[in-house]
Amino acid sequence: MAGVSPIGENVPITTYSVLNEFGVMMVVDAPVLNRARPFYEIMEMAAKSVLEAAASRSEIVQSDMPDLLDGQAGRRFSILRTDGSLTSLRMFDVNGHLYRLVTITEGGNRAQAADALRFSESLRLIAQPQK
Repeated sequence: MAGVSPIGENVPITTYSVLNEFGVMMVVDAPVLNRARPFYEIMEMAAKSVLEAAASRSEIVQSDMPDLLDGQAGRRFSILRTDGSLTSLRMFDVNGHLYRLVTITEGGNRAQAADALRFSESLRLIAQPQK
């Protein structure tokens, strides 16, 4: 499906998701067409987009920190939504694509939170680290 990437480009976006009564788990793949910027600037643009969206919805950013997965640098966020659910977001810029791993769990549901953590930790990147 076509959409706007976290850095503002109109691109084809592929989403793989599982939705149930307790929440959502998904991986979003958006190509980054403008490669003139170094990857850390692309990650900063994407992070700014996440933070602005959370602020516009009066959500609370509980954490915003660097992330590392399979040698790839990225960002990790934990955002408390106004309905009490929790969004966990991990982002990585790999081989010209910005990958976002998102879990949204209903507030207080420990079983779903454990599933979301396992899902988040199961992501593997097979690309070589960027320099």
